[in-house]
Formats: sequence, C-alpha cells, structure tokens
Amino acid sequence: MDSLSQLRNEISRYLTDSEARRHDPVGPIDELVRDTGLLEVNGAWVVSSHRLVSALSADRRLSVDARLGGSEPRFAQPRTLDHVFGLMLNVRDGVDHRRLRGLVSGVFTARRIAELTESAATLVESALDHESLDIVADLGVRLPMRMNSELVGVPAEDRAQVLRWVKALAGQLDRFGQTETEVSQAERTLAEFADYIHALLAKRRLDPRDDIMTRLVQALAQHMLSTDELVAFVITLFVNGLDTLSAALGNVLWTILGQPGLLPKLTNREDARVAFDEAVRLCSPIRLSARTALSDVEVDGQTIPAGSVVLFYWAAANRDPEFTDAPAEFRMDRGALGSYAFGQGPHQCLGAQLARLTGAELISRLATRFPESTVDTTTGEVRWQGELVFCSPEQLQVKLVPRGAMAVA
Repeated sequence: MDSLSQLRNEISRYLTDSEARRHDPVGPIDELVRDTGLLEVNGAWVVSSHRLVSALSADRRLSVDARLGGSEPRFAQPRTLDHVFGLMLNVRDGVDHRRLRGLVSGVFTARRIAELTESAATLVESALDHESLDIVADLGVRLPMRMNSELVGVPAEDRAQVLRWVKALAGQLDRFGQTETEVSQAERTLAEFADYIHALLAKRRLDPRDDIMTRLVQALAQHMLSTDELVAFVITLFVNGLDTLSAALGNVLWTILGQPGLLPKLTNREDARVAFDEAVRLCSPIRLSARTALSDVEVDGQTIPAGSVVLFYWAAANRDPEFTDAPAEFRMDRGALGSYAFGQGPHQCLGAQLARLTGAELISRLATRFPESTVDTTTGEVRWQGELVFCSPEQLQVKLVPRGAMAVA
C-alpha cells in the first residue's frame, strides 16, 4: 500500500469512527496537510491546505445548500423539524443567506460589547468561587446561553426553559431511526419553543428594545423574512451558539493549561485574546464543514465532479506549514494570522466574535485569581465528544489553584 492510500485509510477511519475522535481531538491532520491539500476519501473530497481552503470557501460553485445541487437532504426525522432545520441560516446560500445574515449585521456595537463583557465577567467570577469547575458544564453551557439570551432578548426567568428546548432540538439534528414516541416528543418540543418565540415576538411589537428579536420583528413587518424563517433563525442562534462557544471554551482551556507556565502571563485581556486565538488555531472548535459541488470544479489538476460532497477541513488548514511555521506548536508571537477556527467566508460562524470576547474574559480572570490552575486528570484521560463537526471535551474539570498554593503544598 502506498503512503497516499494509507493516509486515505487513516483519514477515512478518523472521519467515520466517533470513538477515534473521543480519544484524539486532532487525528492525522498534520500528515494530511503535509502530504496533500486535496484528497478523495470514500467519494467525498477533503480540502485541507490553507491555500485551497481559502480559495474554495469563496467559490460559489460549492454550496452549503445541497438542494441547489438537485438533492433533497433530510435534516431530522420529524418532518416538521426537518422543515425548520432546512430554513436555518447555516444551510442556506446565495441571496437567501445574504438576506438572513444581514438581519444581524451591526449587532456588536461598542456599547453592546461592553455590556456583554460585563455580563460574562459576572458569570465567570461566580463560577470561579469554588475549588474546581467543569469548564464545559459550568461555563460552556451557561455562558453562551446568557450571551445569546441577552442578544436575542430572552428574559432571565425564561432561560432555563429555553435551554431545555435548545438542548433537545440540538440533539435532533441529523438524528434518525427514532420511535414514534420519540418523534412525537421532538415535535412537541419544537411546537413549544415556536409558541414561545411567537409570544416573545408579540411582546416586541408592543415593546421594542435594542435586541435581535426587535430587529426580526421589524424585518418581518417589511417582508424581509417569513414567520417560519424567523423561528428557524432564533433556533439557529441558540443551537449553533451553544455548540460553538462550548467547544471553544473547552478547547482553549485544555490547550492553555497544557502549556507549562503560560496561564500566569495572561492576566492582561489583550494577551488573553492572543492566547485564545492561538489555542483555537491549534485545536479548532469547528473541525470541518461540508459543501456540495454544483458543477465540476477543477482543482490542481484534479476534477471534483458535480454533486460531490466537499469537506473544508478547517482544523487541518490551521496547522498547514505553508500557513505558519511550526504549526503544531503553541506560540504567542504569530501575530494576527486570521485562522479558520470558526470557518471562513460568507459562512463564518456568527458567534466567533462572541466566543473570542467570552474566552478572553475567562482566561484573564482565571489567570488573575488562580494562575496555577491545572486540568484534573485524577479520573482518567480527557475524553472528547464524538461529533464530527464540533470538537470539544465531554467535560474538562479544572483545579482552581491560586498563586503560591502549589509551592506550599
């Protein structure tokens, strides 16, 4: 077997075996990006080099909406939920995508960023008032839920229920083979959440505020989106925001605490931002995303046939030696690389700025109060979620250790 065939087998196993991903968040991507920037694996085309990912992510012949290529993908088992998921921002393209994404352009004003930073700081400080914490459970869920609720306009007293709906619907995406009872429960969950969104919509018609729901009310009145699209838009913000920020926080702390002596140097928020960007470059929270080729695409002498699935392997592109020197090392001196940790192009994750803001806040406050903190591995190695798209620890228990405590012990 030649080296390329062996690499193809290794990549195939990693992409199809959730257990392999549970033990290794990175996989054989360093070998992939070193040996080839484009590789056909089981009929799909894996794009891994930074150069090709950069070029092809802007190519309109590759679409996130497989329906434009003539196929009719299913997103969930219940037909009602399949309809809503099919309207979500992350599976729309072209004019529809630009129309919907434009509804939240300009949300992150200087005033709003200051408010969100203060809110994140309050929650982080509260979480740090313990001997240890699970970054994923204690902050990876609570932080994105609070941030997105404040952006959308969900009152504090409703957030626990909204979180239950969000978790239930997130678990339905690409899930099939359920019993009739499970399907009925999923449909009830969607109906309850949709009813709540409609009720909040009615409140914002009477009481407009500086939040996303008010923007959506105004857009609906101007026929810029349908009612079903509005429901799908809100669900998108919560479901994707929860997955993205939870993954980012877990990856960042796992990476930073794995660098001896680094955490105490990150009390300054700007240094914390630099460390955050380097950590998500090294271990990307969004591993990859899929496109469909709408026509034949010629790439470096190879032809990607129309109808093919194309995987942009963001995590591999971030570790391309043609992109940055010694890519498998953590370094604070790389400058503003602009990695693809949150995707690239028109479909870059909406929550990227929110993730950086909250991540830097967590790092700087942890460094200030507990600079000698470590990952608690007493219960065994860190296990990772088996998902393909998102890369995140299942849990990340951190011992909160103040300065000098280790020496005294």
